[in-house]
Amino acid sequence: GITGAGKTTDQLTEEEWDQVFAVDVKGVFFCTKHAVTLLRENGGGSIVNFSSILGLVGTDELTPYAAAKGDVTNMTRQDAISFG
Repeated sequence: GITGAGKTTDQLTEEEWDQVFAVDVKGVFFCTKHAVTLLRENGGGSIVNFSSILGLVGTDELTPYAAAKGDVTNMTRQDAISFG
């Protein structure tokens, strides 16, 4: 199942929280970080990140996932401003 599924913030362990953010947020961070260098070297291109509607509206069942996807959405917006 999904890490932290069915738990509210007060029920989550730090390890569960970190596990979700390590994949969903840090993964996008590192991909973008290294892709920007390659895109600059090759004259441009696009980065496409996948998020979720849960990052905008939340849910009572997937707390860390919804929070992480909200971060991905905002990081994508920020990167679009920085690199677009």
